[in-house]
This record gives sequence, structure tokens and C-alpha cells, in this order.
Amino acid sequence: MNWYDASGTTVLPLAPAAPSIDEAWIRLGERRFEDAHVAFTTLVGADASNVEALIGIAISATLLEREIPAITAMRQALRLDPRALTRVPAGEELDEVIAEALDVYSLRIRDDRADSDALLMTAALRLLMGDVSGAYFAVDAGIGTGDASLEAESLRAMLEEGMYERF
Repeated sequence: MNWYDASGTTVLPLAPAAPSIDEAWIRLGERRFEDAHVAFTTLVGADASNVEALIGIAISATLLEREIPAITAMRQALRLDPRALTRVPAGEELDEVIAEALDVYSLRIRDDRADSDALLMTAALRLLMGDVSGAYFAVDAGIGTGDASLEAESLRAMLEEGMYERF
């Protein structure tokens, strides 16, 4: 369909602007999980190395009961830059959402203590909640159950380095 201006020149409607990463996090904190998921996915579509958006996909997909894409996104984020977890914004509303996502994986671990995907997600989400020792315990347990992935090893190394720096 063509659009015309007053002079008869064809004018195509502009596509809506992509949301900013800050807008996507705000949507997630407002519990607008589908809107947040679309925003984070749009950001990754524009830049596949947008690690903060991949983390956002992981959290929003978890809360939309899409655990496989959530785990895939978190693994990709950790593979690219595990330190990106430290750049996720904090705030009471967002912390509540992250805690809710953490509950999903805590239940999975309760059912299967060797669930390496749930242990990795738990480690990442615990770190987002500021629980460095809990994050270390979870990723170390995942590696102990056979998760020899680069993302698990990178996260554990980052946590070891961070815990060493704290003391």
C-alpha cells in the first residue's frame, strides 16, 4: 500500500523506533513480560552481541514459561560476557521479578539436583540479586554435575575472582 503526501509523492510510513535497553528493563520491572520480551528480542535482532538484552530475554522468557529459550539466551550472554550480569539495573520492582524467575529454577533443582541448566540459571539470577556466594555454589554444583560449558566455567572464574577481590 502506498502513502502519498500533498504533492503526490509516495511516502512510506516510518517503522516504530526500537526501544532502548532502559525501556525494556522498565517494562520488565512493570511486569509487562511479553512487552519486555519483544523489546529485548528486538534489541538482540538489531545487535546479536547485546548481552544485557540477552539477559533480559532470559528473564522475560522464564516468566513467560519459555524456559528453553530463556536458558539458551542466558548461556549465549554468559558465553559472550559474564560480567554483563553486573550491568543489569537494580531496583525493587526488577528485583522482585528476578526473584520470581529464580523461584522457577529453584523448583527445578528441588526436583533434579543435577539439572545443570537450572543450576546455571540459578547462579546467574542469584548474582543479579547480589548473592555472590549463592551464585558460586550453584555454578560450582552445575560444573560438578558435568556442565563443562564455556559459560559455566567463565561465570565460575568471574565469581572466584570477585570473591577473592572482596577479601
